Formats: sequence, structure tokens, C-alpha cells
Amino acid sequence: MLQSGQDIHATPILNGDYFEGARILLVKHDQDESIGFITNRASGKQLNELVEFSNCPPIPLREGGPVGQDHLYMLHRRPDLINGGQRVGEGIYWGGSMDDLVTALAVQEIKEDQFTLFLGYCGWDAGELDQEWMEGCWLQQ
Repeated sequence: MLQSGQDIHATPILNGDYFEGARILLVKHDQDESIGFITNRASGKQLNELVEFSNCPPIPLREGGPVGQDHLYMLHRRPDLINGGQRVGEGIYWGGSMDDLVTALAVQEIKEDQFTLFLGYCGWDAGELDQEWMEGCWLQQ
């Protein structure tokens, strides 16, 4: 059964598809929708290349998925430093204040292994991901 905080990976059924080889962390899975981030795909871009973050260190950005690729999304393990995140799994939080992240980076309170930034996300309408799961497109990691 799929649930928030779960890691899934694409099976060979999705070879040739956008999701070929993807590993995804689900941050939301309920009767209305499913949302996740591809965790194993680099975007080739860095945080300091974005105009509003030009004063930040060159943190690599991941390609989170095909939806909303013009927006920045965050997963982190530091709710003590980043306000507003939603707990999605054991010690993992989705979202939160980008201002808090920038401040923590500036004073070196947060390490790169404590957060991940994504361009885009993966989204499924009600029942879509469950159907793909039943068809064998995804397995739990």
C-alpha cells in the first residue's frame, strides 16, 4: 500500500518513459492526489544560478519531476532551522521557508546532506498512482 514518506522506484515497464530509472520519495498520497520527487536525477543547475539566490553557494539542484519545473521545492531534515515544513517521513520534511534555508546557509548552520532542492515535482491525480502500482510500474525500494 502506497503512503507518504515511502520510496518507490520505476520498473522496466516504464523504460522509454520520462520515469525510466526514477526513484521517487512520495511526500503526499491520499484520495485526492499523489505528489513526490525524483531523488536520483540531477538537473545540471545550481542554486546560485537562480537570480533570487545568486548570493548563495553553488548547491546542486535535482530534477524533481515534470510538473512545475520553474519552481523550487525543498526536502530537509532540519525543522529546527527551517520553519513551515510538513513532516512526510522519519526525520524528513517537505517545504518550509526558503528564507530560513538561505539564512542557515549564510551562517553555515546547515550542511548539504541535510536538505535537497528540486526543480519540479511528480504529480498524479486521484487514483492514478495506485493504478500504475497495480499495473507493476512501481515497486517499493
